[in-house]
Amino acid sequence: MIKKFTLVKKLLVAVVFCSFSITTSAQKIGIFEAAIQFNANGTNKWYSYEGTAISTTQFNGANLGSFAANSQTLKIIGLELQNYEQAGTNFCGGTINYRIYKTGDTPGAFLQEALPFKEACSGSSFPTGGACSGHDQKWNKLDYNIDLTKQCPGDYTLELFLEYTGSETSTTACDLTRKLDNTGSNFKASFTITGTPTPTPAIKFHSQSTCSSKYGIYQISNYNSNASYTFTPSGPQFSPNQTSPLGPGMLVVPEGAYTVTATVNGCTSSASTSFTVNPQPTPPPAPVMTLLKQPTCDPASQGYGAYEISNFDSNAKYTITPNQPIIGYANNNKWIGAPTGTYTITATVNGCTSSASTFTVDPKPANCP
Repeated sequence: MIKKFTLVKKLLVAVVFCSFSITTSAQKIGIFEAAIQFNANGTNKWYSYEGTAISTTQFNGANLGSFAANSQTLKIIGLELQNYEQAGTNFCGGTINYRIYKTGDTPGAFLQEALPFKEACSGSSFPTGGACSGHDQKWNKLDYNIDLTKQCPGDYTLELFLEYTGSETSTTACDLTRKLDNTGSNFKASFTITGTPTPTPAIKFHSQSTCSSKYGIYQISNYNSNASYTFTPSGPQFSPNQTSPLGPGMLVVPEGAYTVTATVNGCTSSASTSFTVNPQPTPPPAPVMTLLKQPTCDPASQGYGAYEISNFDSNAKYTITPNQPIIGYANNNKWIGAPTGTYTITATVNGCTSSASTFTVDPKPANCP
């Protein structure tokens, strides 16, 4: 049986829980009982968030327990409110606003359930049970089937408030709206969903960008063919191809730093460690060849000319074509001695090869003794 509220208590509740303003006059309509019913592991139980007649177990701050993911073992099955209204007023109805979110995450939008009218007070009790008086009314729905286990493993918060409409000056209008919302903090209970979280993608490095390719190669080494993968920022090209040279989960990645998450059955993993592809290397400048001397008649020169690499880079590898016969390098490898002929020379740094430069050694003078 629902414990009867006195009119004084109803008026006090209305003054305290009217969230939009506090006035000096008592409110003429309001809610004196509000509760939510769960089925937890096959047992139905009411939790009140206004009053104690429907249930002495309070919803706000309750821990509803632990439940396996997708087990359908925790459901919202009922919602009820009981209201009072004085003569000459009108109570138009109430709407439950609720949302479910992983504890600590930013909550999403509220879902809404409008409660249908059930019955008016008849004498001193409601027809379906519970004490009442005057114009008291009961609004409820007892056949919900809202499955709370359709969540990924983790700790969750169920947050709700009640919004109702009516009029204190008319028996037909609905010209005011009020909230029952725990003085603005809303009512919150917690529960836990158990199960195996989606594994975080493991990233394996294969190669960086090169002079011939602006892409690096990585691989999701614990690739799951049932998962969908999301990259932040977008950019990597994902290949689930089982016959690719590296196997499944190969990533072709442009310049930048990225993370990736995996989603299986709606459950998203934590983000992977960051993986980075460096900017594509640029080839070194072509060698600048400065003539030092052409062959002379001096026997000591042996008919060779000499050039200097004026933009010499000690980190570069220089390739001369044709490479025979070349005397070699001098002056810390900046000078090149070569017999008569035309040559090309390139510089290679970090695997990148420059364009070719050409230099020519003239024939030995014809009039030499």
